[in-house]
Amino acid sequence: MAARPVTRLASSPALYLFAFILIGLLYTKRHEAPRPSEWVQKLKGSHLEQAHHQAEYLPDTLEAQPHPIKALHEQAMQKFQAMVKRQSKTLEEAVTEYKRRYRRNPPPGFDKWYEYAVKHESVIIDEFDMINEAMEPFWAQSPSTIRAVSQKASSGYALWTFSIHNGHAISGEYNWMGDRIKDALGDAVHDIPNLEILMNPLDEPRILLSKFPPTDEVRWNDQSFQSAYPFVSEPCSHLPTPKTGTIPDKSIETYSLPFITSSSSAQDICTNPAFANNHGFLIAPNSLMITDSPVPILSQAAPSTFSDILYPSMWYWDHIISDLDEYDPEWDDKRNKVYWAGSTTGGYNRNNTAASPAWSSHRHRFVKMTRQIGEGVYSFLTRSNVDKNINGSVTTAPGEKTGWIRYESEEVLAQLYDTKFTRTVQCDKEECERMREYYQITQPEDGRLPFKSRFLMDMDGNSFSGRFYSFLQSRGCPLKQTIFREWHDERLVPWVHYIPVSVGLEELPETVRYLALTTEGSSVAREVAGRGREWHGRVLRREDAAIYLYRLFLEYARVTTDGRDDSRV
Repeated sequence: MAARPVTRLASSPALYLFAFILIGLLYTKRHEAPRPSEWVQKLKGSHLEQAHHQAEYLPDTLEAQPHPIKALHEQAMQKFQAMVKRQSKTLEEAVTEYKRRYRRNPPPGFDKWYEYAVKHESVIIDEFDMINEAMEPFWAQSPSTIRAVSQKASSGYALWTFSIHNGHAISGEYNWMGDRIKDALGDAVHDIPNLEILMNPLDEPRILLSKFPPTDEVRWNDQSFQSAYPFVSEPCSHLPTPKTGTIPDKSIETYSLPFITSSSSAQDICTNPAFANNHGFLIAPNSLMITDSPVPILSQAAPSTFSDILYPSMWYWDHIISDLDEYDPEWDDKRNKVYWAGSTTGGYNRNNTAASPAWSSHRHRFVKMTRQIGEGVYSFLTRSNVDKNINGSVTTAPGEKTGWIRYESEEVLAQLYDTKFTRTVQCDKEECERMREYYQITQPEDGRLPFKSRFLMDMDGNSFSGRFYSFLQSRGCPLKQTIFREWHDERLVPWVHYIPVSVGLEELPETVRYLALTTEGSSVAREVAGRGREWHGRVLRREDAAIYLYRLFLEYARVTTDGRDDSRV
Protein backbone atom coordinates (compact mmCIF):
# COMPACT_ATOMS: atom_id res chain seq x y z
CA MET A 1 0.00 0.00 0.00
CA ALA A 2 1.41 3.34 -1.01
CA ALA A 3 2.20 5.96 1.65
CA ARG A 4 -0.06 9.06 1.99
CA PRO A 5 1.29 12.05 0.06
CA VAL A 6 2.00 14.27 3.10
CA THR A 7 4.54 16.18 1.04
CA ARG A 8 1.73 17.72 -1.02
CA LEU A 9 0.17 19.32 2.12
CA ALA A 10 3.51 20.57 3.28
CA SER A 11 4.06 22.22 -0.03
CA SER A 12 0.70 24.13 0.11
CA PRO A 13 0.70 27.23 2.40
CA ALA A 14 -2.96 27.91 1.58
CA LEU A 15 -4.04 24.55 2.98
CA TYR A 16 -1.95 25.16 6.10
CA LEU A 17 -3.76 28.46 6.68
CA PHE A 18 -7.18 26.92 6.06
CA ALA A 19 -6.56 24.08 8.52
CA PHE A 20 -5.31 26.49 11.22
CA ILE A 21 -8.41 28.71 10.92
CA LEU A 22 -10.79 25.73 10.95
CA ILE A 23 -9.23 24.25 14.09
CA GLY A 24 -9.36 27.64 15.83
CA LEU A 25 -13.04 28.13 15.02
CA LEU A 26 -13.94 24.66 16.25
CA TYR A 27 -12.04 25.19 19.51
CA THR A 28 -13.61 28.60 20.13
CA LYS A 29 -17.12 27.31 19.39
CA ARG A 30 -16.61 24.45 21.78
CA HIS A 31 -15.28 26.56 24.64
CA GLU A 32 -17.10 29.90 24.33
CA ALA A 33 -19.40 30.79 27.25
CA PRO A 34 -23.08 30.79 26.31
CA ARG A 35 -24.91 34.09 26.58
CA PRO A 36 -26.97 34.47 29.80
CA SER A 37 -30.26 33.90 27.97
CA GLU A 38 -28.87 30.70 26.41
CA TRP A 39 -27.49 29.61 29.75
CA VAL A 40 -30.82 30.03 31.51
CA GLN A 41 -32.65 28.31 28.67
CA LYS A 42 -30.32 25.30 28.94
CA LEU A 43 -30.74 25.10 32.69
CA LYS A 44 -34.51 25.22 33.02
CA GLY A 45 -36.16 23.09 35.65
CA SER A 46 -34.38 21.33 38.48
CA HIS A 47 -30.93 22.61 37.41
CA LEU A 48 -31.89 26.30 37.60
CA GLU A 49 -31.11 26.74 41.28
CA GLN A 50 -27.75 25.03 40.80
CA ALA A 51 -27.07 27.42 37.95
CA HIS A 52 -27.78 30.38 40.21
CA HIS A 53 -25.24 28.98 42.66
CA GLN A 54 -22.71 28.69 39.85
CA ALA A 55 -23.30 32.32 38.89
CA GLU A 56 -21.16 33.13 41.92
CA TYR A 57 -18.33 30.71 41.10
CA LEU A 58 -14.92 32.30 40.69
CA PRO A 59 -11.49 30.83 41.35
CA ASP A 60 -9.56 32.72 44.01
CA THR A 61 -6.99 33.75 41.40
CA LEU A 62 -9.46 36.07 39.67
CA GLU A 63 -9.99 39.65 40.80
CA ALA A 64 -13.71 40.39 40.95
CA GLN A 65 -15.92 43.45 41.22
CA PRO A 66 -18.10 43.06 44.33
CA HIS A 67 -21.75 42.24 43.99
CA PRO A 68 -23.86 45.43 44.31
CA ILE A 69 -25.36 44.24 47.59
CA LYS A 70 -21.93 43.54 49.05
CA ALA A 71 -20.74 46.99 47.97
CA LEU A 72 -23.87 48.69 49.33
CA HIS A 73 -23.54 46.84 52.63
CA GLU A 74 -19.91 47.86 53.06
CA GLN A 75 -20.61 51.47 52.11
CA ALA A 76 -23.60 51.63 54.48
CA MET A 77 -21.49 50.19 57.31
CA GLN A 78 -19.01 53.03 56.89
CA LYS A 79 -21.79 55.63 56.96
CA PHE A 80 -23.40 54.00 59.97
CA GLN A 81 -20.16 53.87 61.95
CA ALA A 82 -19.44 57.50 61.08
CA MET A 83 -22.94 58.51 62.22
CA VAL A 84 -22.55 56.80 65.58
CA LYS A 85 -19.05 58.19 66.10
CA ARG A 86 -20.00 61.81 65.40
CA GLN A 87 -22.76 62.04 68.04
CA SER A 88 -22.15 64.81 70.56
CA LYS A 89 -20.62 63.73 73.86
CA THR A 90 -21.32 66.90 75.90
CA LEU A 91 -24.03 69.53 76.13
CA GLU A 92 -21.65 72.10 74.65
CA GLU A 93 -21.01 69.86 71.65
CA ALA A 94 -24.74 69.25 71.21
CA VAL A 95 -25.47 73.00 71.22
CA THR A 96 -22.69 73.68 68.73
CA GLU A 97 -23.92 70.92 66.43
CA TYR A 98 -27.50 72.18 66.70
CA LYS A 99 -26.42 75.67 65.62
CA ARG A 100 -24.36 74.26 62.76
CA ARG A 101 -27.25 72.21 61.39
CA TYR A 102 -30.18 74.58 61.83
CA ARG A 103 -28.67 78.08 62.08
CA ARG A 104 -30.72 78.70 65.22
CA ASN A 105 -30.19 78.49 68.94
CA PRO A 106 -31.66 75.35 70.54
CA PRO A 107 -35.15 75.75 72.03
CA PRO A 108 -35.66 76.66 75.69
CA GLY A 109 -35.26 73.57 77.84
CA PHE A 110 -32.70 71.97 75.54
CA ASP A 111 -30.25 71.51 78.42
CA LYS A 112 -32.77 69.48 80.41
CA TRP A 113 -33.62 67.47 77.29
CA TYR A 114 -29.94 66.63 76.87
CA GLU A 115 -29.70 65.60 80.50
CA TYR A 116 -32.78 63.39 80.05
CA ALA A 117 -31.35 61.79 76.89
CA VAL A 118 -28.03 61.01 78.58
CA LYS A 119 -29.76 59.66 81.68
CA HIS A 120 -31.73 57.25 79.51
CA GLU A 121 -28.61 56.20 77.58
CA SER A 122 -29.64 57.59 74.21
CA VAL A 123 -27.16 56.61 71.51
CA ILE A 124 -28.59 59.30 69.23
CA ILE A 125 -28.08 62.94 70.25
CA ASP A 126 -27.88 64.92 67.01
CA GLU A 127 -29.92 63.09 64.33
CA PHE A 128 -33.22 64.97 64.54
CA ASP A 129 -33.33 66.71 61.16
CA MET A 130 -36.85 65.42 60.52
CA ILE A 131 -38.17 67.48 63.44
CA ASN A 132 -36.51 70.63 62.13
CA GLU A 133 -37.92 69.96 58.65
CA ALA A 134 -41.43 69.56 60.11
CA MET A 135 -41.18 72.91 61.92
CA GLU A 136 -40.09 74.92 58.86
CA PRO A 137 -43.60 75.78 57.54
CA PHE A 138 -44.55 77.19 60.94
CA TRP A 139 -41.59 79.54 61.15
CA ALA A 140 -43.24 81.33 58.22
CA GLN A 141 -46.40 81.86 60.33
CA SER A 142 -46.86 83.89 63.47
CA PRO A 143 -47.63 81.93 66.65
CA SER A 144 -51.12 83.43 66.78
CA THR A 145 -51.79 82.34 63.18
CA ILE A 146 -50.61 78.79 63.91
CA ARG A 147 -52.94 78.55 66.89
CA ALA A 148 -55.86 80.01 64.94
CA VAL A 149 -55.39 77.60 62.02
CA SER A 150 -55.16 74.69 64.42
CA GLN A 151 -58.39 75.75 66.10
CA LYS A 152 -60.21 75.99 62.75
CA ALA A 153 -58.97 72.57 61.72
CA SER A 154 -59.91 70.84 64.97
CA SER A 155 -63.52 70.30 63.91
CA GLY A 156 -62.39 68.22 60.93
CA TYR A 157 -62.93 64.49 60.52
CA ALA A 158 -61.00 62.12 62.83
CA LEU A 159 -58.82 64.51 64.82
CA TRP A 160 -57.85 64.39 68.48
CA THR A 161 -56.24 67.03 70.66
CA PHE A 162 -53.19 66.55 72.86
CA SER A 163 -51.99 69.30 75.17
CA ILE A 164 -49.51 69.98 77.93
CA HIS A 165 -50.45 72.60 80.50
CA ASN A 166 -48.44 73.52 83.58
CA GLY A 167 -46.52 70.25 83.48
CA HIS A 168 -49.52 67.98 82.95
CA ALA A 169 -50.43 66.10 79.76
CA ILE A 170 -54.07 66.09 78.68
CA SER A 171 -55.12 63.66 75.97
CA GLY A 172 -58.89 64.01 75.95
CA GLU A 173 -61.62 61.40 75.76
CA TYR A 174 -61.00 58.34 73.53
CA ASN A 175 -57.51 59.58 72.57
CA TRP A 176 -55.65 56.35 73.26
CA MET A 177 -52.65 57.60 71.25
CA GLY A 178 -52.37 60.62 73.52
CA ASP A 179 -52.64 58.37 76.56
CA ARG A 180 -49.69 56.31 75.32
CA ILE A 181 -47.63 59.46 74.71
CA LYS A 182 -48.41 60.64 78.22
CA ASP A 183 -47.31 57.28 79.63
CA ALA A 184 -44.11 57.29 77.57
CA LEU A 185 -43.09 60.81 78.66
CA GLY A 186 -43.70 60.16 82.33
CA ASP A 187 -42.09 62.81 84.54
CA ALA A 188 -40.44 64.49 81.54
CA VAL A 189 -43.74 66.23 80.86
CA HIS A 190 -43.02 68.54 83.81
CA ASP A 191 -40.17 70.15 81.83
CA ILE A 192 -42.08 70.69 78.58
CA PRO A 193 -43.65 74.14 78.00
CA ASN A 194 -47.38 74.58 77.43
CA LEU A 195 -48.61 73.46 74.02
CA GLU A 196 -51.63 72.14 72.16
CA ILE A 197 -51.46 70.03 69.01
CA LEU A 198 -53.80 67.93 66.89
CA MET A 199 -53.33 64.18 66.48
CA ASN A 200 -54.32 62.10 63.47
CA PRO A 201 -55.65 58.64 64.46
CA LEU A 202 -55.92 57.47 60.85
CA ASP A 203 -53.25 55.34 59.19
CA GLU A 204 -53.00 57.81 56.31
CA PRO A 205 -51.46 61.32 56.61
CA ARG A 206 -53.40 64.61 56.24
CA ILE A 207 -51.36 67.65 55.13
CA LEU A 208 -50.48 68.46 51.48
CA LEU A 209 -49.43 72.10 51.41
CA SER A 210 -50.26 74.18 48.35
CA LYS A 211 -47.85 76.81 47.04
CA PHE A 212 -49.72 79.53 48.93
CA PRO A 213 -51.41 77.61 51.76
CA PRO A 214 -54.56 79.33 53.04
CA THR A 215 -54.72 80.27 56.71
CA ASP A 216 -58.04 82.12 56.79
CA GLU A 217 -59.96 78.85 56.48
CA VAL A 218 -59.26 75.14 56.54
CA ARG A 219 -60.92 72.93 53.92
CA TRP A 220 -60.90 69.15 54.30
CA ASN A 221 -61.12 67.17 51.06
CA ASP A 222 -62.06 63.50 50.95
CA GLN A 223 -59.98 61.71 48.29
CA SER A 224 -60.68 58.15 49.42
CA PHE A 225 -61.30 55.30 46.92
CA GLN A 226 -59.88 57.18 43.94
CA SER A 227 -56.51 57.91 42.38
CA ALA A 228 -54.56 59.94 44.91
CA TYR A 229 -51.50 60.59 42.79
CA PRO A 230 -52.68 63.92 41.29
CA PHE A 231 -53.15 65.32 44.80
CA VAL A 232 -50.14 63.70 46.45
CA SER A 233 -47.80 64.83 43.66
CA GLU A 234 -49.15 68.40 43.43
CA PRO A 235 -46.60 69.81 45.93
CA CYS A 236 -43.83 68.69 43.57
CA SER A 237 -44.51 71.77 41.46
CA HIS A 238 -43.33 74.11 44.22
CA LEU A 239 -41.09 72.02 46.47
CA PRO A 240 -37.42 73.10 46.57
CA THR A 241 -34.78 71.25 44.57
CA PRO A 242 -33.99 67.94 46.27
CA LYS A 243 -31.10 67.97 48.69
CA THR A 244 -28.06 65.79 48.14
CA GLY A 245 -29.55 63.03 50.28
CA THR A 246 -32.46 62.55 47.89
CA ILE A 247 -30.25 62.07 44.83
CA PRO A 248 -29.42 58.44 43.97
CA ASP A 249 -25.84 57.50 44.77
CA LYS A 250 -24.18 56.45 41.51
CA SER A 251 -20.83 55.57 43.02
CA ILE A 252 -21.85 51.90 43.14
CA GLU A 253 -22.60 50.05 39.91
CA THR A 254 -26.01 48.36 40.09
CA TYR A 255 -26.03 46.95 36.55
CA SER A 256 -29.41 48.46 35.64
CA LEU A 257 -31.18 46.88 38.60
CA PRO A 258 -32.80 49.37 41.03
CA PHE A 259 -30.92 48.41 44.19
CA ILE A 260 -31.65 51.22 46.62
CA THR A 261 -28.65 53.53 46.96
CA SER A 262 -30.60 56.34 48.67
CA SER A 263 -33.71 55.68 50.75
CA SER A 264 -34.97 59.23 50.42
CA SER A 265 -34.60 59.07 46.64
CA ALA A 266 -36.29 55.67 46.50
CA GLN A 267 -39.27 57.07 48.43
CA ASP A 268 -39.48 60.41 46.63
CA ILE A 269 -42.95 60.89 45.12
CA CYS A 270 -41.67 63.65 42.83
CA THR A 271 -38.96 61.60 41.13
CA ASN A 272 -40.85 58.29 40.97
CA PRO A 273 -43.97 58.82 38.81
CA ALA A 274 -44.31 55.03 38.43
CA PHE A 275 -45.63 54.98 42.00
CA ALA A 276 -48.94 56.24 40.58
CA ASN A 277 -49.76 52.79 39.26
CA ASN A 278 -47.85 50.40 41.50
CA HIS A 279 -48.59 51.43 45.08
CA GLY A 280 -52.05 51.00 46.58
CA PHE A 281 -51.97 54.25 48.55
CA LEU A 282 -51.64 56.20 45.31
CA ILE A 283 -53.90 53.97 43.18
CA ALA A 284 -56.92 54.15 45.50
CA PRO A 285 -56.37 54.82 49.23
CA ASN A 286 -58.90 53.33 51.59
CA SER A 287 -58.98 56.63 53.46
CA LEU A 288 -57.52 60.01 52.55
CA MET A 289 -58.86 63.17 54.19
CA ILE A 290 -56.49 66.05 53.36
CA THR A 291 -56.07 69.81 53.55
CA ASP A 292 -53.64 72.23 51.92
CA SER A 293 -53.54 74.54 54.95
CA PRO A 294 -50.51 74.62 57.29
CA VAL A 295 -52.14 72.70 60.13
CA PRO A 296 -49.80 71.24 62.77
CA ILE A 297 -50.87 67.59 63.03
CA LEU A 298 -49.07 64.60 64.50
CA SER A 299 -49.14 61.59 62.16
CA GLN A 300 -47.44 58.23 62.38
CA ALA A 301 -46.09 58.07 58.80
CA ALA A 302 -46.29 59.98 55.52
CA PRO A 303 -44.89 59.97 51.96
CA SER A 304 -42.33 62.59 50.98
CA THR A 305 -44.73 65.32 49.78
CA PHE A 306 -46.79 65.49 52.98
CA SER A 307 -46.14 68.02 55.73
CA ASP A 308 -47.52 66.15 58.72
CA ILE A 309 -45.37 66.20 61.86
CA LEU A 310 -44.13 62.64 62.26
CA TYR A 311 -43.90 61.08 65.71
CA PRO A 312 -43.15 57.57 67.05
CA SER A 313 -46.21 55.38 66.63
CA MET A 314 -47.17 53.87 69.96
CA TRP A 315 -48.49 50.87 68.01
CA TYR A 316 -44.98 49.40 67.92
CA TRP A 317 -44.60 49.24 71.70
CA ASP A 318 -48.20 48.20 72.30
CA HIS A 319 -47.49 45.11 70.17
CA ILE A 320 -44.09 44.04 71.47
CA ILE A 321 -43.69 40.26 71.38
CA SER A 322 -42.39 39.56 74.86
CA ASP A 323 -41.86 35.82 74.32
CA LEU A 324 -40.34 36.06 70.83
CA ASP A 325 -37.22 34.12 71.84
CA GLU A 326 -39.34 31.04 72.52
CA TYR A 327 -40.21 30.56 68.84
CA ASP A 328 -37.45 32.48 67.06
CA PRO A 329 -34.81 29.88 66.08
CA GLU A 330 -31.15 30.61 65.56
CA TRP A 331 -30.15 31.56 62.00
CA ASP A 332 -28.86 28.11 61.07
CA ASP A 333 -32.13 26.50 62.19
CA LYS A 334 -34.37 28.78 60.13
CA ARG A 335 -35.82 27.95 56.71
CA ASN A 336 -33.86 29.51 53.87
CA LYS A 337 -36.93 31.31 52.54
CA VAL A 338 -38.64 34.69 52.31
CA TYR A 339 -41.85 34.70 54.34
CA TRP A 340 -44.84 37.01 54.04
CA ALA A 341 -48.53 36.44 54.75
CA GLY A 342 -51.20 39.09 55.08
CA SER A 343 -54.40 40.64 53.85
CA THR A 344 -55.26 42.56 50.68
CA THR A 345 -54.99 45.87 52.49
CA GLY A 346 -52.84 48.68 51.08
CA GLY A 347 -55.57 50.36 49.06
CA TYR A 348 -59.17 49.89 48.04
CA ASN A 349 -59.61 46.93 45.70
CA ARG A 350 -62.06 48.05 43.06
CA ASN A 351 -64.37 45.82 41.04
CA ASN A 352 -61.83 45.14 38.30
CA THR A 353 -59.95 42.30 36.65
CA ALA A 354 -56.66 40.86 37.81
CA ALA A 355 -54.89 42.90 35.12
CA SER A 356 -56.38 46.23 36.21
CA PRO A 357 -54.67 48.98 38.25
CA ALA A 358 -56.23 47.92 41.55
CA TRP A 359 -54.45 44.58 41.30
CA SER A 360 -51.12 46.17 40.35
CA SER A 361 -50.64 47.61 43.84
CA HIS A 362 -47.59 46.68 45.87
CA ARG A 363 -49.01 43.71 47.78
CA HIS A 364 -50.71 42.19 44.75
CA ARG A 365 -47.59 42.45 42.60
CA PHE A 366 -45.42 40.95 45.33
CA VAL A 367 -47.65 37.92 45.83
CA LYS A 368 -48.10 37.35 42.09
CA MET A 369 -44.34 37.59 41.50
CA THR A 370 -43.18 35.38 44.35
CA ARG A 371 -45.85 32.73 43.79
CA GLN A 372 -45.20 33.01 40.05
CA ILE A 373 -48.89 33.48 39.27
CA GLY A 374 -49.08 34.15 35.55
CA GLU A 375 -46.19 34.76 33.20
CA GLY A 376 -43.24 36.95 34.06
CA VAL A 377 -39.65 37.75 33.23
CA TYR A 378 -37.26 38.23 36.13
CA SER A 379 -33.81 39.78 36.23
CA PHE A 380 -30.68 38.32 37.80
CA LEU A 381 -26.96 39.04 37.76
CA THR A 382 -24.12 36.75 36.82
CA ARG A 383 -20.40 37.22 36.44
CA SER A 384 -19.22 38.64 33.16
CA ASN A 385 -16.37 36.93 31.30
CA VAL A 386 -17.12 33.71 33.14
CA ASP A 387 -18.12 30.44 31.47
CA LYS A 388 -21.57 29.57 32.82
CA ASN A 389 -21.10 25.83 32.36
CA ILE A 390 -22.09 23.84 35.42
CA ASN A 391 -18.50 22.67 35.92
CA GLY A 392 -17.54 26.29 36.67
CA SER A 393 -14.72 26.60 34.11
CA VAL A 394 -13.77 30.18 33.26
CA THR A 395 -12.59 31.94 30.14
CA THR A 396 -11.36 35.12 31.82
CA ALA A 397 -7.82 36.11 30.99
CA PRO A 398 -5.36 36.12 33.92
CA GLY A 399 -5.47 39.36 35.92
CA GLU A 400 -8.66 40.57 34.25
CA LYS A 401 -11.36 42.01 36.53
CA THR A 402 -14.73 40.35 36.31
CA GLY A 403 -17.88 42.41 36.67
CA TRP A 404 -21.52 41.49 36.49
CA ILE A 405 -24.07 41.32 33.71
CA ARG A 406 -27.82 41.19 33.87
CA TYR A 407 -29.78 38.31 32.41
CA GLU A 408 -33.45 37.38 32.39
CA SER A 409 -35.27 34.23 33.34
CA GLU A 410 -38.86 33.07 33.22
CA GLU A 411 -38.38 31.52 36.66
CA VAL A 412 -38.24 33.62 39.82
CA LEU A 413 -36.93 30.81 42.05
CA ALA A 414 -40.34 30.43 43.68
CA GLN A 415 -38.98 27.71 45.96
CA LEU A 416 -37.24 30.48 47.93
CA TYR A 417 -40.53 32.17 48.87
CA ASP A 418 -43.38 31.30 51.21
CA THR A 419 -45.85 34.09 50.51
CA LYS A 420 -49.62 34.29 50.43
CA PHE A 421 -52.72 36.35 50.98
CA THR A 422 -54.66 35.07 53.99
CA ARG A 423 -57.64 37.43 53.99
CA THR A 424 -59.53 39.70 51.61
CA VAL A 425 -60.43 43.19 52.84
CA GLN A 426 -61.24 46.63 51.42
CA CYS A 427 -63.26 45.28 48.51
CA ASP A 428 -66.90 44.76 47.60
CA LYS A 429 -68.40 41.28 47.86
CA GLU A 430 -67.82 40.27 44.23
CA GLU A 431 -64.26 41.56 44.19
CA CYS A 432 -63.38 39.81 47.44
CA GLU A 433 -64.69 36.53 46.05
CA ARG A 434 -62.74 37.02 42.84
CA MET A 435 -59.52 37.55 44.81
CA ARG A 436 -60.14 34.53 47.04
CA GLU A 437 -60.44 32.35 43.97
CA TYR A 438 -57.55 33.92 42.05
CA TYR A 439 -55.08 33.70 44.94
CA GLN A 440 -56.55 30.50 46.42
CA ILE A 441 -56.90 32.21 49.80
CA THR A 442 -57.59 29.86 52.68
CA GLN A 443 -57.22 31.19 56.22
CA PRO A 444 -54.93 33.34 58.40
CA GLU A 445 -51.67 31.78 59.58
CA ASP A 446 -50.11 31.54 63.01
CA GLY A 447 -48.35 34.80 63.88
CA ARG A 448 -45.27 32.85 64.98
CA LEU A 449 -44.64 31.39 61.51
CA PRO A 450 -42.64 34.32 60.05
CA PHE A 451 -39.83 33.77 62.52
CA LYS A 452 -39.20 30.24 61.26
CA SER A 453 -37.73 31.77 58.08
CA ARG A 454 -34.48 33.66 57.58
CA PHE A 455 -35.97 36.44 55.46
CA LEU A 456 -38.93 38.46 56.71
CA MET A 457 -40.65 40.61 54.09
CA ASP A 458 -42.19 43.80 55.42
CA MET A 459 -44.26 46.14 53.27
CA ASP A 460 -46.84 48.87 53.57
CA GLY A 461 -50.47 48.26 54.34
CA ASN A 462 -52.69 51.32 54.18
CA SER A 463 -49.74 53.12 55.70
CA PHE A 464 -46.68 51.96 57.67
CA SER A 465 -46.30 48.32 58.68
CA GLY A 466 -46.71 47.49 62.35
CA ARG A 467 -44.61 44.31 61.97
CA PHE A 468 -41.30 46.01 61.33
CA TYR A 469 -40.01 46.29 64.90
CA SER A 470 -40.77 42.65 65.71
CA PHE A 471 -38.86 41.66 62.56
CA LEU A 472 -35.89 43.78 63.64
CA GLN A 473 -36.14 42.29 67.13
CA SER A 474 -35.95 38.76 65.73
CA ARG A 475 -32.97 36.70 64.57
CA GLY A 476 -34.16 36.97 60.97
CA CYS A 477 -33.16 39.39 58.23
CA PRO A 478 -35.90 41.95 57.43
CA LEU A 479 -36.56 42.99 53.83
CA LYS A 480 -38.50 46.26 53.74
CA GLN A 481 -40.45 48.00 50.98
CA THR A 482 -42.14 51.33 51.76
CA ILE A 483 -42.99 54.80 50.47
CA PHE A 484 -43.75 56.08 53.98
CA ARG A 485 -41.31 58.08 56.05
CA GLU A 486 -41.21 57.45 59.80
CA TRP A 487 -39.49 58.96 62.81
CA HIS A 488 -36.87 56.19 62.93
CA ASP A 489 -35.54 56.80 59.41
CA GLU A 490 -32.60 58.82 60.74
CA ARG A 491 -31.41 56.08 63.07
CA LEU A 492 -31.96 52.92 61.03
CA VAL A 493 -29.53 52.40 58.15
CA PRO A 494 -30.59 50.34 55.11
CA TRP A 495 -28.16 47.57 54.15
CA VAL A 496 -26.96 47.56 57.78
CA HIS A 497 -30.12 46.92 59.81
CA TYR A 498 -32.44 45.71 57.05
CA ILE A 499 -32.48 45.05 53.31
CA PRO A 500 -34.37 47.77 51.39
CA VAL A 501 -36.58 46.71 48.48
CA SER A 502 -37.82 49.04 45.74
CA VAL A 503 -41.52 49.62 45.13
CA GLY A 504 -41.10 48.25 41.61
CA LEU A 505 -39.58 44.97 42.92
CA GLU A 506 -37.36 44.55 39.84
CA GLU A 507 -34.26 43.79 41.92
CA LEU A 508 -36.00 41.48 44.42
CA PRO A 509 -35.33 38.17 42.59
CA GLU A 510 -31.60 38.88 42.41
CA THR A 511 -31.56 40.17 46.00
CA VAL A 512 -33.07 36.93 47.27
CA ARG A 513 -30.91 34.75 45.01
CA TYR A 514 -27.75 36.42 46.27
CA LEU A 515 -28.72 36.42 49.96
CA ALA A 516 -30.14 32.90 50.01
CA LEU A 517 -28.01 30.93 47.55
CA THR A 518 -24.48 32.29 47.82
CA THR A 519 -22.01 31.97 50.65
CA GLU A 520 -21.12 35.65 50.51
CA GLY A 521 -24.75 36.76 50.37
CA SER A 522 -25.76 34.52 53.25
CA SER A 523 -22.96 36.03 55.31
CA VAL A 524 -24.25 39.54 54.55
CA ALA A 525 -27.81 38.52 55.46
CA ARG A 526 -26.70 36.95 58.73
CA GLU A 527 -24.78 40.10 59.65
CA VAL A 528 -27.73 42.36 58.80
CA ALA A 529 -29.99 40.17 60.95
CA GLY A 530 -27.62 40.43 63.90
CA ARG A 531 -27.00 44.15 63.58
CA GLY A 532 -30.71 44.91 63.20
CA ARG A 533 -31.51 42.94 66.33
CA GLU A 534 -28.76 44.61 68.35
CA TRP A 535 -29.57 48.14 67.13
CA HIS A 536 -33.29 47.65 67.75
CA GLY A 537 -32.48 47.08 71.41
CA ARG A 538 -30.43 50.27 71.57
CA VAL A 539 -32.34 52.93 69.60
CA LEU A 540 -35.96 51.73 69.29
CA ARG A 541 -36.79 51.40 72.97
CA ARG A 542 -39.83 53.07 74.49
CA GLU A 543 -37.31 55.40 76.15
CA ASP A 544 -36.05 56.43 72.71
CA ALA A 545 -39.59 57.30 71.66
CA ALA A 546 -39.93 59.45 74.78
CA ILE A 547 -36.63 61.22 74.05
CA TYR A 548 -37.82 61.96 70.52
CA LEU A 549 -41.24 63.22 71.69
CA TYR A 550 -39.61 65.39 74.36
CA ARG A 551 -37.41 67.13 71.80
CA LEU A 552 -40.25 67.40 69.28
CA PHE A 553 -42.51 69.10 71.82
CA LEU A 554 -39.76 71.55 72.83
CA GLU A 555 -39.47 72.61 69.19
CA TYR A 556 -43.21 72.85 68.69
CA ALA A 557 -43.76 74.78 71.92
CA ARG A 558 -41.14 77.32 70.85
CA VAL A 559 -42.57 77.92 67.37
CA THR A 560 -46.10 78.43 68.75
CA THR A 561 -45.15 80.71 71.65
CA ASP A 562 -45.58 84.48 71.41
CA GLY A 563 -42.31 86.38 71.56
CA ARG A 564 -40.33 83.47 70.13
CA ASP A 565 -36.75 84.05 69.07
CA ASP A 566 -36.83 84.19 65.24
CA SER A 567 -33.16 85.10 64.87
CA ARG A 568 -30.65 83.00 62.98
CA VAL A 569 -27.11 82.28 64.11
